[in-house]
Amino acid sequence: MSETVEPEAATPNRRLGLIFVGLIVLAILMGVRWWYGTTVALNQVFVVVSSPACTGTTIGAAEVGDVSVAAPEVVPGMRCEVTVNVANPGTVPVTLSRVTAPGLGPTSDLPVLAAEAEDRTPSADSGDDKDASYLVDERIEPGGFLDITIAYEFREGGCLADETYSAAGWPTAQVTMSMRTKAVTADRAFALRASDESAC
Repeated sequence: MSETVEPEAATPNRRLGLIFVGLIVLAILMGVRWWYGTTVALNQVFVVVSSPACTGTTIGAAEVGDVSVAAPEVVPGMRCEVTVNVANPGTVPVTLSRVTAPGLGPTSDLPVLAAEAEDRTPSADSGDDKDASYLVDERIEPGGFLDITIAYEFREGGCLADETYSAAGWPTAQVTMSMRTKAVTADRAFALRASDESAC
């Protein structure tokens, strides 16, 4: 007659070890889920920019790649505004932290400078004084959007070396979700035309 061997009871240390391993696996799974969820949410955000609405100047065109874009002539007294539409077609809310206008900061060589718009005063971007940022810090609900107006005016001392100037993917919107941040570039190019007063 064979003896029945009872399974060895788990010791307290073994139980603690199993609990610890389980917690590590759970933390990894939660981290993967967080990373995937925030990546999908941030990647769905997109930026659309209007053509510039200007006063004190005329608007011509500049060829950027195969696309013709509006290009204001840079003259003293000019002011242009553009509407930046930041859309969130996803299923979770995101926060629009700031909108950055590359090349319109205080140390840029361009003959235009970011200006106040809709009670928002631009500041030098934290990463580069050549860029200007408009702080927003507003939530965009799922399926919603925000329209932010930014502006630029003639700058004394700057100049354009060529007849036209252009920069693709302008401006950028910084969106955040659950401690992750992404800079989303717009679908439009920024362009300027030189005048006698703004040519180098």
